[in-house]
Amino acid sequence: MNLSKHGYIHKTVNHSVEFVNEEGFHTNNCKIEGHWRQMKARLPTHGRKKEHHSSYLAEFKWKYIHSREDLWKEFLKDIKKNYKFEQLDNASNENNEVTVSNEQCENEFQDAAI
Repeated sequence: MNLSKHGYIHKTVNHSVEFVNEEGFHTNNCKIEGHWRQMKARLPTHGRKKEHHSSYLAEFKWKYIHSREDLWKEFLKDIKKNYKFEQLDNASNENNEVTVSNEQCENEFQDAAI
């Protein structure tokens, strides 16, 4: 990925000589390495597949962002935000397909959380 197209400027620091170069640039190694260590600790130890790495990273990022919140409630909020549920008067439509109203769905999720 060419980050310069997005306004990022790549500078280097030779850590064998200095931790902040003459221009004042530095790396935030402790923070990056700390996040990477946390991420690796949460990766599955068996059955890990390379094609799922972006999903593992997305899950880690989501959990990290919501780490001080009730993850179940945040998950339900995200489902509600990203999926549209129809309000229905009955539990089936003209094709006899079973559908669930917002209220029924939220009640079932809340019951499952208990």
